[in-house]
Amino acid sequence: MAHTMPFARAARTARATRQLTAVSRPSPAPWALILAGGDGVRLRPLTQQITGDETPKQFCALLSDDTLWAESFQRAARSASLSRIFTVVTETHARFYGALLPTHDEHSVVV
Repeated sequence: MAHTMPFARAARTARATRQLTAVSRPSPAPWALILAGGDGVRLRPLTQQITGDETPKQFCALLSDDTLWAESFQRAARSASLSRIFTVVTETHARFYGALLPTHDEHSVVV
């Protein structure tokens, strides 16, 4: 029994070393995906009061001077590089996200 203790301790040490190595490996750079294709039906009464039309909520400024999309983009930019942030939209919202294209890489907007 006395001979198994050092062996068990060595096994625990090796296991802990493997776990530590797995945790300390550099992770790949993160990606961010902003889903902005919804119609905003549930908040439509509120967004109609704010904008006077049926602008989807992600393109409205509800809580600040920035749209919900812009706020999401700013949060995403804290974690991912700008080249790794993509926005998913629908073609029917082109009049709302069209203004985004001149300021962002056109390849970062997925229709």
